[in-house]
Amino acid sequence: MFHDDWEIYGDGSGNPEVLMFEPARRLLDICDDYGVKYTFFAEYGQQLAMINSPVRQHREWANTWEYILKDAIKRGHDVQLHYHPQWLNAQYTNGEWALDFEKWALASLSYKDLYSSLEQGKLYIENLLQPVRKSYRIIAFRAVGWIHPPSKYIY
Repeated sequence: MFHDDWEIYGDGSGNPEVLMFEPARRLLDICDDYGVKYTFFAEYGQQLAMINSPVRQHREWANTWEYILKDAIKRGHDVQLHYHPQWLNAQYTNGEWALDFEKWALASLSYKDLYSSLEQGKLYIENLLQPVRKSYRIIAFRAVGWIHPPSKYIY
């Protein structure tokens, strides 16, 4: 099975249509042609910021990404959780995202923020995809940028 994480650039820049949507559609078609299964590690922090953004284009991008993830599940592929905590409390001002890079590593989060973020991400993705495949569950998580230093909270 092939997999990767899906998001715009880690600083909040980039166009999801170019960086995520078109490549995901092409990849799904190629995988289907060759009978290969694929796992999308879908970034939750970015998605939540897009959903809650006052910018209509961001909300449209969030809807498009949800459609692509549902389509992947319909086709028999998988979606799992990926999370960049720098998106916590992200704000879109002056045409760009302001992210909190003090929270780049999961270990920098308080227990409450860590647990709450991962729980919300799990519930969001499961609630999105279980109507498509009733048995769907989050069973895997990919940490941000492979940054997983020792932390008493992460275990």
